[in-house]
Amino acid sequence: MAALAQPDVQESAIRNVLSTIPLPEGASLQRLEFRNDSSGEPALFVVYAVTEPPFVDEGRALELMHLRDTVSSRLRDFGLALTAYTMYVAA
Repeated sequence: MAALAQPDVQESAIRNVLSTIPLPEGASLQRLEFRNDSSGEPALFVVYAVTEPPFVDEGRALELMHLRDTVSSRLRDFGLALTAYTMYVAA
């Protein structure tokens, strides 16, 4: 649980990193969740609201997959010690 010790400080820095990532049309950062993943390890869940579900067409799915990969890459480069998961919810 030490990784979750100061989520307010981490959250501000993470939001700064995420704000540099261009978003696909109709996507917006909804929230960050600091909680354990399914294996019980501390993790970060980055939740985006999207106006169109990812399964509408292949192009949309590719845009959201690219966003997921970019989020993971940028947070890894930032030095985030938590595993980051990207999730999508309906806007």
